[in-house]
Amino acid sequence: MRLRIVFSKTGSLRYTGHLDLQTVWERTIRRAGLPLAYTHGFHPGPKIQIASALPLGFLGRLEIVDIWLTDVGADLPVYAPGGVPAAEGTPDAPGGLPAAQSTPDAPGGLPAAQSTPDAPNGLPVAEGTPDAPGGVPAAESTVANTPARPYVEILQPAAPPGLTILSVEQVEEGAPALQTQVVSAEYEVTLLEPASIPDLDKRLQDLLAAGSLPRQRRGRDYDLRPLIEEISLAPTAHSEGERPEVRLFMRLAARQGATGRPEEVLDVLGIPFETARIERTRLILKSEIELIG
Repeated sequence: MRLRIVFSKTGSLRYTGHLDLQTVWERTIRRAGLPLAYTHGFHPGPKIQIASALPLGFLGRLEIVDIWLTDVGADLPVYAPGGVPAAEGTPDAPGGLPAAQSTPDAPGGLPAAQSTPDAPNGLPVAEGTPDAPGGVPAAESTVANTPARPYVEILQPAAPPGLTILSVEQVEEGAPALQTQVVSAEYEVTLLEPASIPDLDKRLQDLLAAGSLPRQRRGRDYDLRPLIEEISLAPTAHSEGERPEVRLFMRLAARQGATGRPEEVLDVLGIPFETARIERTRLILKSEIELIG
């Protein structure tokens, strides 16, 4: 089973690098008791794909990771924080799991199967099927008679501070690698010393009017201008008498071999990197572009 997880990376976790974040995810999944799948070969590794590396010190509001699990049955709906939504027209059982329609509740809030005897531990026996080990009913289709587990609530207690699970959904096993599906990234840049750049509007206009912005990274020349898809001053709300924050909105290309970096854009604007707080607010996938088109 392949799960796609949307999460945020905040707090002290912002100082965790990309490779260390892979380890954080592996440990979180193992602590949660989920059966993480591993690659085959001489050096097996956990099957975890993070959509796009987040530079050290950056916050991440809506990051994406794919993980693979083994020995998990039942189709997985989308889970938002708070657990599994109740089925339409049925009351909620304890724990936020839907109670089966017109059936009494068994101990622990799990619905009892209609007209079937209870197995040990109060779990229902599936009609016409033998008991699996532990008294759990063996269903014709895997886990057909048991509610799907809320993966958000399973993973969150096992996650370290700063890693917040926002949603989980099941995706096709054979879907393309997650890293190849990212086309753009959006950033919110908060300027910590706005008074030092009073002519910010003019600097933005000059940047947008530039035909090219020659840069060099790791000894290679490239043009930054085509990688800047959008940049503008972001509106901010503030209380009366409070000094308003100055923020920049950026949408930069994030394709393989053509990635715009917000710190490079700040350098072109003449804004020192250490005087800004950068948060990646969204990753745009090819599937979203196709839906819009």
